[in-house]
Amino acid sequence: MFFRDRHSGGVVNYDVGVIDFLAKVMAATGQNRAIVLSGFRSLETNEALARTNFGVAENSQHIYGRALDVRFDAKLPEAMAAARAMRRGGVGWYPHSGFIHLDSGPVRNWDLGGTGLQDLLVKPAPPPVPLAKAETVANGPGSVVVEGKTPILLTGRVSLRVH
Repeated sequence: MFFRDRHSGGVVNYDVGVIDFLAKVMAATGQNRAIVLSGFRSLETNEALARTNFGVAENSQHIYGRALDVRFDAKLPEAMAAARAMRRGGVGWYPHSGFIHLDSGPVRNWDLGGTGLQDLLVKPAPPPVPLAKAETVANGPGSVVVEGKTPILLTGRVSLRVH
């Protein structure tokens, strides 16, 4: 089975595992129809989407014929929950866009709606460590931010002393 890239017209053999995953989700939630919004994407199409859309993975399972973005007429939250409970691959939840992502890659989950995806992209910064008296050399360009102070812009090699 294959799905054509809607921009390039390219095709790839599709992993039957993701089709089976979709069928199991539909059966679990009593769906008799699914709308496939995105199937195969060529590398070029994926790169173009990544430049203009937040949350498009650089190494997307869509490139390999292992992913589907789908919409159902009803019970989308239930479909997402059922898919995650099955632990058969990746499940992305896009509630504001009205679809879920299913893939037959490694088991993982993410949300892109109001919260959730930011933790996949950026790890929270560790708490600041109090500085002891020290002197260091920093190479610019860059900036140094001291809590409650205006950032210091570095344009070259600078010696910094902490009191």
